[in-house]
Amino acid sequence: MMGRVLDVSRSGDSAQRRRSPSATAVRRQQLVETIRQVHGERHKGNYGSPRMTKELQTRGVDCSENWVAKVMKHAEIRAKSAKRWIRTTDSNHRLPVAENVLDRHFTATKPNAAWVTDITYIPTGTGWLDLALVADLFSRRIVGWSMDITMTSRLVVDALAMALGRR
Repeated sequence: MMGRVLDVSRSGDSAQRRRSPSATAVRRQQLVETIRQVHGERHKGNYGSPRMTKELQTRGVDCSENWVAKVMKHAEIRAKSAKRWIRTTDSNHRLPVAENVLDRHFTATKPNAAWVTDITYIPTGTGWLDLALVADLFSRRIVGWSMDITMTSRLVVDALAMALGRR
C-alpha cells in the first residue's frame, strides 16, 4: 500500500534496499564520526560549525563550513551555549538582616508552625521571571507564591499574603 501511495514499484524498492550507499553517503557518515570524535574530545561540545570546520581542516579533512553545518544539523550535533552569569544576591549592604530562628532545623511538628521562603529566577521566552515562594515545613507544600518581571518587595509581600489567606 505504501508503494502505491508513494508511486514506487516493488522492484524499485527492492533494488534500492540492495544498493550500496553512495559515495556522498559514505563521506557524510565518516564526517559525522569524525565530528562526534572532535566534539567529545577536549572541546567539551563547545564547537559549532565554524570552529569545527577549522579543526577538521587542520586534521586534513576536506570540508566547507556549510557542509559541516548541514551534517551537524542532520546528526543533531549542537554546540553548548555558555550560560550567562547573573548576580542574584548583594551581600554587601547595610540593611537589617532577620534573625535565623530555625537555625537549620527544617522539621515542624504541626502545620503552620514554620514557613520558609525563597526567591528564584525562571528563564522564559520573553525574558526572566521572578518567583517568590512560601512553603510550610510540616506539609512540605507551597502555601503562597507570587510572580513578576521585576523583583520588588511587593513580590514577597504578595506571596506572604497568599500564604496567610490560604492558611
